[in-house]
This record gives sequence, structure tokens and C-alpha cells, in this order.
Amino acid sequence: MKIQYLIAFFIFYLFFGCQSKTNASNDEIIYAENIYDFERSIKLNIYTDSSYVFTISEKDPRYEKTEKFKGLCYRNLDTLYFNPFEFEYNDSKKAVIKNNFIEFIDGKYPLKIKIKKSNFPLKKDIYSDKLESYSTFTFNNKFYDCFKEDVKPYDLSEKDIIEIEKILTKCFVENKNKITRTVTEYQKQLIAVRNLNDEIEVWVNCNCLKKNEEFQYSIKEYNDGGDCHFNLKINLSKQTYSELNINGEA
Repeated sequence: MKIQYLIAFFIFYLFFGCQSKTNASNDEIIYAENIYDFERSIKLNIYTDSSYVFTISEKDPRYEKTEKFKGLCYRNLDTLYFNPFEFEYNDSKKAVIKNNFIEFIDGKYPLKIKIKKSNFPLKKDIYSDKLESYSTFTFNNKFYDCFKEDVKPYDLSEKDIIEIEKILTKCFVENKNKITRTVTEYQKQLIAVRNLNDEIEVWVNCNCLKKNEEFQYSIKEYNDGGDCHFNLKINLSKQTYSELNINGEA
């Protein structure tokens, strides 16, 4: 096990470009955090010595609880590998750095943590200020059942999201007797795939706007609420939409 530890340390050092021997400080490379309702937060700190600390904090008027998980990881391009032990919180062995998030893609359940600070350049975020009400999630058939056939995950571009906005607007106009709000009054969660016909399909989950970032962390599903919550599929290649499902009233 000590040999695996040393290998993990060496690879992390190589890819992250750790501090030189003349600078022995253990600096923070990445700081990521999600802040939820009800005084709950999760934080991930990654350091130059290949170590990380993952912290979960919960508070309410009657109690306060904090848990910490520690381990090792290294970075290769836009992928983080957790070695020699998986990321204990959800048993992931790797995560991708995408759209200003660390997204765990192979664990027991999906997890995204928003990057607040990093000391190396990140890929350009696909979201502009105009499109800040959108959030993307990587398709995995272990977690999501919105696509049944053999499909592959697809990374949306900003141009793609602009096209999605246009098709959504068309859907709103054509279904104004069912959807009483405008497209700007919703937060949109997107899962995109490439299907067997080499077409780009997108599952779009729409929920009424809230004044927080939680819709960026995980897919939100509700049992009722009427047209405040609905989903549909968009075929970007064909510029069409289908399977419009609007929640019933409470």
C-alpha cells in the first residue's frame, strides 16, 4: 500500500506542477463549495501535496454537525483521479473539471461541487451572463433514465444552449394554454447525449426560478406544482421538441 501511495503522490506532483523544493508550503490548488438551504454546505479543498479535505457541515437551531474526509488525488488534464482510495463520500474514483464544477461521474450517485477558486486556468465556462439560468449534467444510465437506448454523453457548447433557448421559446408559444410563464422564469437543467443516429438530443428539466444555486448541483424533481415544473426532450440536430410532461396540480 505504501508503494501505491508514493506512486499517487508522484503522479499528482507531476501533473499539478507542485511547489519547488525551495518553497515547501502546502498551498491550496482548488477550493470548491456547494451551499444548500437549511444551513448545509459541502466543501472540497485540494492542496499541492496531493492531499484533499472534504467537509460536510449541517446546522439547525438544535444541533451542529461537521464531518471531514481526507485522501489523495492527482490531476491529468481535466480529470481528477482519487488514489489509492476512492472519494469516500460517494465512492468515486474520478471526477471531471467541467463548466466551473468538479463533477463526479462514476460513484454510487452523481455529485457536482462548484469551483470557487483555483490557481490554474480552467476551461472557458459555456455559460454567459445571459444563460446563467442553465446547468448541465453528464449523462450516466446508472443515475438517469431519461434516455433508454444506447447513447453517449455529449458536452453542450454555448451555441447549443442558445439554440435550446430558441426551441424552448417556440415550445412556450405553441403551448401557451399549458405553460403560463415565460422561458426566463425558469431554471433549466440539461442532460445531453448523442444517439445512435448521430443526433444530439437534450433532456430539459424546467423549474420555477429560485434565488439560490442549488439547481446547479443536482437534478430537481417534483411530484406536483403544475406548470412550475415540467420537462421535455429537444433534438438539436432536427431543431424539434417532444415528450412535453407538465406536472399536475397539488
